[in-house]
Amino acid sequence: MNNTKKTLLQSEQKNFWLILDNYVHISLKADSALLYNPLNREILEYAGSDFRPIFKLLRRLRSPQNLLVVRLTPNDLKDKRIAAFVNDVCSRFMGNLIDTTTVKKKPIQLMPLLKIHKDADTIKKSDRHSVGTEMMK
Repeated sequence: MNNTKKTLLQSEQKNFWLILDNYVHISLKADSALLYNPLNREILEYAGSDFRPIFKLLRRLRSPQNLLVVRLTPNDLKDKRIAAFVNDVCSRFMGNLIDTTTVKKKPIQLMPLLKIHKDADTIKKSDRHSVGTEMMK
């Protein structure tokens, strides 16, 4: 994280928007989490009960109401685990931290929705989609 963001995090009276980039893959289990940035192949991994505040924050970020954007309060950032997580996310180009005095309204972030067809026959019925069965001919 650059010095400006470190200074921002150290401010005790400011709120921030934490915006997770929509291309970052999040795998979240009960007591572990993995974030993967496909652009630079950076990985963040957290495991164990010590990281529960991070798991809670990731659940907030992933909720449909938040769309990968949450407000962080000074109380949130007093937790060294949350502050370190934000630092890791920003320094690995997985997200950004924006001062709420600069951007007053919550930014809109679109989350990708992945739909995987388990049945190739369903796809074959569509004229618009290809299963790729004749790729090697």
